[in-house]
Amino acid sequence: MGRNYSNKNLSELEMGNIEFYLNENKNFSKIGQLLGKSESTIRKEVKILLILEVLENVLIV
Repeated sequence: MGRNYSNKNLSELEMGNIEFYLNENKNFSKIGQLLGKSESTIRKEVKILLILEVLENVLIV
């Protein structure tokens, strides 16, 4: 995983869990239930993960 998360609300483990559950085709609502977080929090974190992924790809090129 190797990313350095600066999010104050979610731990690195929770961020990893979000990625895992997305790979398991869980929706945002279900992921929120599993992690005890709101659906909107999960949506925001997924947006951050996607932005970080795009930035990593741009910086590598």
